[in-house]
Amino acid sequence: MVAEVRGDYPNQSAALKAVAQKLGIGSAETLRNRVKQDEIDSGRLRARPPRSPPSSRR
Repeated sequence: MVAEVRGDYPNQSAALKAVAQKLGIGSAETLRNRVKQDEIDSGRLRARPPRSPPSSRR
């Protein structure tokens, strides 16, 4: 749904906020995470490996 209405808004954040409100999702961030996971699952986006903590300096 976000991809379908993206062109109606000035940026993706505005589209996410509008769609989240329409769907009754409490946070646009929640919807953004779901959209990102869908892109990864469908192969449109590569998942980044988790960041490793910086090594301690001695």
